[in-house]
Amino acid sequence: MQSLLRRVFTLGLLSSSLLFGPFVTPRALALSEEEVLRKLAAVPAFVVATEEGAYITNRLVGRSEDTGEESEVALLYVFFNGQDAEEFLTLQRQENPNFNQSALVGWVELSALYQQAQTERDIPLRLLFVPEGEELSAATELNSDFSAGVPLFLPKYKEDGSYVPISVDGEPVVPAFFSQQDLEGILAQQEETQPGIRDRIEIEVLSLEALIREMEESNDENLNLIYLFPDSEAINYIRANRT
Repeated sequence: MQSLLRRVFTLGLLSSSLLFGPFVTPRALALSEEEVLRKLAAVPAFVVATEEGAYITNRLVGRSEDTGEESEVALLYVFFNGQDAEEFLTLQRQENPNFNQSALVGWVELSALYQQAQTERDIPLRLLFVPEGEELSAATELNSDFSAGVPLFLPKYKEDGSYVPISVDGEPVVPAFFSQQDLEGILAQQEETQPGIRDRIEIEVLSLEALIREMEESNDENLNLIYLFPDSEAINYIRANRT
């Protein structure tokens, strides 16, 4: 993707006070670990776990790119849609007779998984993000070069490529949606108050993995503006399965 530094600085504005708010110059700080965790905390992640809450992982042996030495890692499949995790669990039960038959799907903040994967341990925890099929198809339709990863959908203006900010709790943010349909719903609402605005906007696709790498490595202070919007279906799944 293009540098967020240059593109967010040239954000265009929409005038509606209901959804889109005024843009202000961001504070000149790069993301700290705490800020990365705060952004990821907005995202529910679904995993397969034991009844006691221990993650069920696959043990794999891999070779280090740095040293060439082989080491064991615990691979955890991470889903962003509860139904996908349920289907994965069903498949494992059917195809693997040694699989824990009492396993269940649970959810946890993505920030917690991220933090655990950063923690040193005898057998490192590695996260494998599993994209939702329909969202991956939508991403490849929008961008034929998008081939892997969990897609995020960001609105931007066609005329200058600047991202479209929205207001969250009175603060301007650059929205990154896990669901294209959710983003289209927001844009449809805006079209009602500003006819023709949708024609000025296109949707960019980038991967969650790439965004996290930028947050880890980049000094671009405008990454502070990114706000992750989880799939509404994920929120509905959590509400429907509350006990």
